[in-house]
Amino acid sequence: MTRSTWYERIARRLFPVGQAVVEATDMAQGRDNERYAPEAYGHYVATNTAVYACANLRAKNLAKLPIRIYKRAANGERVEVQSGRLFDLLQSVNPHWTFRRLIRMTEMTLTAYGQCFWILENGVTAPVTAVPPKEIWWAHPSKMRVVPHPEEYVSGFIYDDGATKIPFAANEVIWLRYDNPADEYAGLSPIAAARQAIETAHGAIASNRAVFTNGMQLSGVMGPADKTQNLSREQAETLAMLLERRFRGAEKAHRVAVLTQPVAFTPMSLTPKDVEFLGMMKWGMREVCTVFGVPPELVGDHEHATYSNIESAMKSLWTDTLIPEASMIADELTEQLVPLFGKEADEVEFDLSDIETLQEDRGEVIDQVVKLVGVGVPLNRALQELAPRFLPPAGEGFAWGDAAWMNTTVLSPVTEETMAALTTAPTPPILPSMEVSGTATEVPSGKATDALALPPPSAPEAAPSGTKAYGQGGVPGKVGRRS
Repeated sequence: MTRSTWYERIARRLFPVGQAVVEATDMAQGRDNERYAPEAYGHYVATNTAVYACANLRAKNLAKLPIRIYKRAANGERVEVQSGRLFDLLQSVNPHWTFRRLIRMTEMTLTAYGQCFWILENGVTAPVTAVPPKEIWWAHPSKMRVVPHPEEYVSGFIYDDGATKIPFAANEVIWLRYDNPADEYAGLSPIAAARQAIETAHGAIASNRAVFTNGMQLSGVMGPADKTQNLSREQAETLAMLLERRFRGAEKAHRVAVLTQPVAFTPMSLTPKDVEFLGMMKWGMREVCTVFGVPPELVGDHEHATYSNIESAMKSLWTDTLIPEASMIADELTEQLVPLFGKEADEVEFDLSDIETLQEDRGEVIDQVVKLVGVGVPLNRALQELAPRFLPPAGEGFAWGDAAWMNTTVLSPVTEETMAALTTAPTPPILPSMEVSGTATEVPSGKATDALALPPPSAPEAAPSGTKAYGQGGVPGKVGRRS
């Protein structure tokens, strides 16, 4: 293999299947959004109660989280960064938006379109790789097109509003998106999965509205009471005009009909109850809640709600939906935004410590860790099992965390050297036995043991009357007194 061929293979490995995935039209015009992120998806947020409730609940809760910037020290521990250009940018993203508003719009955009775009602006003509950005601007996702590249994966982006096309370099845009196994260049919106349920609910609402807006409460078929007779054209038109004028519309419902001739009325209308209107609306809402990862109890479905399961539902929203969402956004910012600021920082992360719903869980985890450490389980092992997020970033644990802590004494792990020292240690001296029986203990003579000789015991005191003398072990004897 020649050197040039080797370089060509390395270059192709930047995106191995790029030649097969990227089409020439996409490279020239950008990927079409109509299939997975059509503009109509944004209208569902404004016209469907369940979609808006789920998107808004996720957005306003995610925006509660403050973002932290960290720099990794030489020992692997993270140090929070509280100054610098990146810190200033995330404190004030642009003159008109706060960071929390940017996060709310980002989350609502992700839930509607499956992807979101932040445009980076540094205020000069130099690229953002040379001069870091000073502002972040949100861009409408249905107007942003990704420009794929067969080797570099993405060569840039095009903002197209129909009248103007504005190109952007790949590193001038932060691209946040949900996973889409059908098209890696397009995010997959939750609305795409629930679209039929949403449109069915729209149809049910429109149909129900038509019943009350256009229908008559005396709706049905009217004709002569005598079925052998027929109404003339003039009689039928007069009767229809009368009914239209006096009974059409909700405000004219339940009026008394006074007719000049006997007629028969056969009801034929479909009421909301007949078409299971309420049941259809509940089904549609629960379908939307399912794809949005929001428990129905939190967006108005209180049919089976209690205080207990509302608390559980809020925990489920955080643990199953919002925490993974915050991690995804933080990972993308660490990958796409942080490198533009050189060595100022290494990563960003959303801070969950002030979320009240999660405090009880944190307390329970800490109690379990403390109990395990108290019975001799090393701290690193306990954290890896119960709370890996408390470990240092490298995940290898604390340098002192492999020791077992018991009664404030550190018991180091037993090594071969420790075992050898224990087996070769001298046998401790055996102290002479002493007998507490009222007689002197015999102590062998010698310099080493003379100091251990006890003086002869004094005579036992006589037990006062009314008391009982006990010897060793509680057996009545001549020594000791029990009062």
